[in-house]
Amino acid sequence: MVVVEELIHDTDGEVHLVNLRTTSGVIHKPIQKICPLEIYDEGIAKPVRTSAQVEQERTAIAVSQGKEGNGQNRAEVQTRCGRKVKLS
Repeated sequence: MVVVEELIHDTDGEVHLVNLRTTSGVIHKPIQKICPLEIYDEGIAKPVRTSAQVEQERTAIAVSQGKEGNGQNRAEVQTRCGRKVKLS
């Protein structure tokens, strides 16, 4: 795990490089090589789930446990990042 020290912008204004602080020093990496993790600090506001999202999660759990009958009431479920979850 590393800490992002600095975002380096190109002439077009897009971020292409980052400076990362590791235990052994600072390294430079292209932004394409970085994998962000969903980690929250106490000083940063946590995302708030709406009642619709909670209901979707409950429906997804019920469907995955087979409590929704023949599966015709399946709701589309998404992760916090907005990716769709395939229910088997």
